[in-house]
Amino acid sequence: MKDIDAEGLYRGAIEKWGVTAQLDMVVEEAAELIKAIQKWKRNPVDREGIAEEAADLEIMLGQLKYMIGGWGAHRMVKLLRLKERLDFTGEPLE
Repeated sequence: MKDIDAEGLYRGAIEKWGVTAQLDMVVEEAAELIKAIQKWKRNPVDREGIAEEAADLEIMLGQLKYMIGGWGAHRMVKLLRLKERLDFTGEPLE
């Protein structure tokens, strides 16, 4: 399968539908993932709904990242904070 130019697709979607519409889609896809997670908590049999909504949100987050120029430094700070919490709590992960 040929590699997909995700950034080109993000740019194309933003050019076609505009920033405001794509920001609305980020919110919509986040809400749909939340709803799928809530359903799965009640009935943890079907993970397909979560996988589908997570993929949709991941694509929209890619567009958001493209729109704002990324979040690398912020991501690193958050990852380091998580690492510190995992290293020093001594509590088992559930």
